[in-house]
Amino acid sequence: MASYASPSLEKSFLYKALGTSLAVCQDLVHIKSQLHQFLTATDYMEAPERQGVISILALSAESHLDLTLNTLQEFGDAMSKVTIPGFISRLKDYHHGRRGQIHSTLMLTYSSVAVHAPKEQLLSRVEADITKNILLHYRASCQVLGITVANKDMNLKLTLIQNVMEISCAILETRDSQEFEFSYKLELLGYMLDFIKMEPLDSLTSPVRYQHSH
Repeated sequence: MASYASPSLEKSFLYKALGTSLAVCQDLVHIKSQLHQFLTATDYMEAPERQGVISILALSAESHLDLTLNTLQEFGDAMSKVTIPGFISRLKDYHHGRRGQIHSTLMLTYSSVAVHAPKEQLLSRVEADITKNILLHYRASCQVLGITVANKDMNLKLTLIQNVMEISCAILETRDSQEFEFSYKLELLGYMLDFIKMEPLDSLTSPVRYQHSH
């Protein structure tokens, strides 16, 4: 599992309560407003808050999959837009690691949504609306102001491995999993193999190898 510290028991209960409340709510405008507020107000440099927003959106997806995915998409799209006044702010975010934490959190949110999504709805959304966006955030995390750099971020690698594990398990739990051809299978497998190849040969016990073994 990626290195995300667990929130306190009180906060964990609060996040679950908020997510469950949104799942049973029928006011779609209110739900979207709340999800957007959680995404924008979260302090992504704080691990418990990152885990909190993941939990809230995943639980919301149990009843409102389309709305949750659409809100995530809109938030991600807004992140990718850069204005000239925001250029210095983005440089600071890169320097302090904030953008990387946001991308990693959204990646984990998408795979958690896949785990919690209604099984009968998952296969129609898992490629174009979940896996595609995970990979978009992964690639964005490997870029500095649009220039792709070598990925040496251990946490980002572990995040993608966890994504693959969670999505795979979610697909296997669907009724039609045996007939489903996952179009991203080879691409994801390629990333996993690359991670293993980049691991030092003199150390057989590394976080990446441990995560792959699970």
